[in-house]
Parts: sequence; structure tokens; C-alpha cells
Amino acid sequence: MKTFNYLLFTCMIFLFSFQNSSEQLDFEFADKYCTSIEQQVNTIAKSYNLSASDVLPVVYPECSRFNSLSNAFESDVLYYYYIQQGTEGADFSVGYFQMKPSFMEALEAEIESNGLFKEQRPRFAYQSGKMEEIRNERLDRLQSPAWQMEYLCAFTALMHERYVQDSVSIPRTEYVAAAYNYGFFKPSSEIVSWSEVKAFPNGRNGSQNYVYGELASTYKVTRYGHE
Repeated sequence: MKTFNYLLFTCMIFLFSFQNSSEQLDFEFADKYCTSIEQQVNTIAKSYNLSASDVLPVVYPECSRFNSLSNAFESDVLYYYYIQQGTEGADFSVGYFQMKPSFMEALEAEIESNGLFKEQRPRFAYQSGKMEEIRNERLDRLQSPAWQMEYLCAFTALMHERYVQDSVSIPRTEYVAAAYNYGFFKPSSEIVSWSEVKAFPNGRNGSQNYVYGELASTYKVTRYGHE
């Protein structure tokens, strides 16, 4: 039975991957969703000395690719595999902000070790010390829009700090957005290089692509009137 379930999930993953191999973006939906949560994001962002104008442009492109059907399926697969096997078992991007468990794990490590998060650190603590229970709670957070906003604000604060420390030359919004799309644990030099690559949402070799950071920066200027 376990082998059958594994094969079934593998086949379904293949079908969904094929179906979404050339994603269509819905910028109108992304704009409406970001506008609808702006006040809530502002409230959370204040504790990081940020505002919604710093945070929402970073995920605006991701919101444009949200698909409720694939999101529900990938969430189920995460609960089936991730809890017992970790990110080696499953590591899908889910939610409106398209966050992965691996992203949350890496960010939690930064929150635990970086003095920047001394005030916020207690709220990220887990109730259990057992790995499987922690993973289950992490997935519960992943399903919560409020928790995704919390992680996004922490991520943005971290990248603002690195932007200054590394004397990054490109606009800050483009840098933070590129780091979100490429991997914030990568060196700033790689993130800056990636900020020029037209690879969203279909990959470097895909068609109908955009530069992720440019989408974020354009949204910020359009919505908030400044970079």
C-alpha cells in the first residue's frame, strides 16, 4: 500500500508539473490581493520597522501565479511526506507568497542566531521539541496567511540589513525581490547577477518570462509612488 501511494503521488506530481510547465500570471489578482492585505501587513511590519510598501512588492509577482487547485494538492503532499522525511521528501512552494518549508527553516535559523531579531525571536518558538511535531506545526504556519506575512517581514528586515552591509548597488526592492526568488542564503553578488535574469515564472529557458525584481519594483512605484 505504501508503494502504491508513493507511485500515485509521483504520477500526480508529474501531471501537475506538466500542466504548470508554462504558467500564466494574473497581475490583476495579485494587485487586488496585495491591496486587500495591506493593512494587516502594515500592522505586522511595524515591529520590524518596516511598512507594507517595503514588504508587499517582494511577493507581488508570486501572488500573480497563485493557483488554488495546485496549491491544495501540493499542501496535501507536504503533509504526507515532509513531516516524516523533511525537505528531502517534499519541498513545495505553497500559499499566496509561494513559500517553501526549506525557506522557513533557513529563515528560522537566521532568526535564532541574528541579533536583529532579538525582540521577535520568542514568537517563532515551537511548542514541541520533537522534529516531526515541529515540521507539522511549520506546515500549519505555512497554511496561514498571517504567518506567511510574519515570515515575509522577517525576511525583508534581514535583506535590508544585508543590503547595507554588502553595499549593494542595485535598487533595494530589486535586490530583496531577487533574493526571495533566487535564494536569500546565496552571496549578494549572485543575487545581483540574478536580478537581471528573465526567468520568472517558467525558468531560465522558459518562454513568456519576466525579471522578478523588475516586476516587484514596478509594482512598488505604481502602488506607492516611489522605489
